[in-house]
Amino acid sequence: DQVHQARQQKINTKLLNEFLDKTIKKMAIPAVKGRLIRIKFINQVRTAPPLIVCHSNYPKLVPVNYRRYLENQLREAFDFSGVPIKLSFRES
Repeated sequence: DQVHQARQQKINTKLLNEFLDKTIKKMAIPAVKGRLIRIKFINQVRTAPPLIVCHSNYPKLVPVNYRRYLENQLREAFDFSGVPIKLSFRES
């Protein structure tokens, strides 16, 4: 029942962006091929399962390990344990 509730939750964009700032301060996004990667903002576009969209200047260059790091931090911060989270990176 707790997993079902977590799967249905909608997170405010402001809260997600505050989370993003703290998360990036803990561990910066590594530069790839000499390019500085920035995630400008994130928002949730769907629930059940949650779809979180990260808007970046180079979405294809965000390393897999950093994507996993973001997903794990999201699980911890918003109690998504046991819930499949879909992270999508888009250019903006």
